[in-house]
Amino acid sequence: MNEPATPVAVSADGATLLIGDGPELLAYRADGVPLWTHFGDAPIVGVGTGAGFVLAVDADGALTRLTQTGDVHDLVPLGGPLLAATVHPSGAVAAVTRGGIVVLAGAGPPRQIPLPHAAAVAFGPGAHTVGVGTGSGQFVVLDVATGAKRGSVQLEGRVAAVDWSHQGSWVAGAGANIARIDPDASAIVHTHPTAEPVRAITTSADGLATAALQGKGRISVYELQGAAHLGDLTVTSSTPGGLTFGRGLTLVVALEDGDASTVDLLSRSQGRTEPQAGRGRNAWRLENKVHSAALSGAQASHSAGGGPIASYVPPSAEAGIASKRGLIAGCIGCAGFAAFMGAMFVVVVALTYVVRFR
Repeated sequence: MNEPATPVAVSADGATLLIGDGPELLAYRADGVPLWTHFGDAPIVGVGTGAGFVLAVDADGALTRLTQTGDVHDLVPLGGPLLAATVHPSGAVAAVTRGGIVVLAGAGPPRQIPLPHAAAVAFGPGAHTVGVGTGSGQFVVLDVATGAKRGSVQLEGRVAAVDWSHQGSWVAGAGANIARIDPDASAIVHTHPTAEPVRAITTSADGLATAALQGKGRISVYELQGAAHLGDLTVTSSTPGGLTFGRGLTLVVALEDGDASTVDLLSRSQGRTEPQAGRGRNAWRLENKVHSAALSGAQASHSAGGGPIASYVPPSAEAGIASKRGLIAGCIGCAGFAAFMGAMFVVVVALTYVVRFR
């Protein structure tokens, strides 16, 4: 079984960053300044914000809802043990159990949905569906209200990570592949091979960019509209454990000891969290080799409805075009000068004839 990803989330307004480090929930401001911490009774497997609360799900099956200042509001038993969990902005929670998933949505009790070998889960649009990946490579879409299966596809390798793209498809990390799957899991839209098995996956709010954590620390960024690999990020002197997108195209990389790095994939600016009280300040380096211009172009193309923004002409082609235009202009100039001189010759001959025979 793959090592579980570090729970990490950013609030919908982008103001709060949450990281689970063992049984401790760490809260930071968006600029990395520590806010508060909360100790639970078991390792945290999922974090998020929703319905005005901060939510943390632990391995023993307890959902803790906290205020924005870190005070406990209430605890809801989901039933354990739990392997992983996801939180929707509406406050709905879905978690992976030993025999399937458990979903808490709305005012009703948690719903247990059997699914052998479940390994990863994510909410679809509006929290009406969940996408579930299994250790046997199956990806299934389930209806939250009824638990009924809407569709399924077979992928290559264990599905260790799942997310929903607002471009209208599921994204799943299956073995050493990233698969795009249609909303009802009736077809695989596209499969992109990765260098190493995928451990965690996240998509940007606009659905255009996907970041995948592979192996021991390679982070690859993909542009979904063009199905292109845009480059990698690498971390030295620390080990990445989880990923999430914040506002825009700001990627948050959760590291060891509750630390995190942030990187804006467009502007390339970087930030980091500062240590919580009682923790030492660690040092690491994040190297960004993501092609930001290509991502910016994809964003502009999406804003324009998918059409071309402009035609790019390489410098050598521009020089060739200019040369041809200059040649044509020169020919036209020479022809005009010759016509002018011919007309002058006729005039001079005519005047000479008139003067001579007058």
